[in-house]
Amino acid sequence: MGFTWIRRKASSKGCSDYSLPINSTYSVELEILWLSLKMDWRLHIISNDAVLLGKPTIKGTRISVELILDLMANGWTEKMIFESYPQLTSEDLKAVFAFEA
Repeated sequence: MGFTWIRRKASSKGCSDYSLPINSTYSVELEILWLSLKMDWRLHIISNDAVLLGKPTIKGTRISVELILDLMANGWTEKMIFESYPQLTSEDLKAVFAFEA
């Protein structure tokens, strides 16, 4: 199977440009996975024995990684998550994906 390379422009938030191999079935999920593998989830995900019995949570919240993954597994979109948990950022969600990868 051959791959084509696409190049994404860096965002204004300081991310570097990156190249991404794609085939004809390229999807947003692949791009999210690619970006999440490049991020340092340790800046956003912590584990504290005093919070939710030590489950990994998003830093500064009591929102567990498990909860976010369960919501997404049940069909929630990022928009729905942000509406229900406005304190979360897109970087937090990317960190959840990177943590689980």
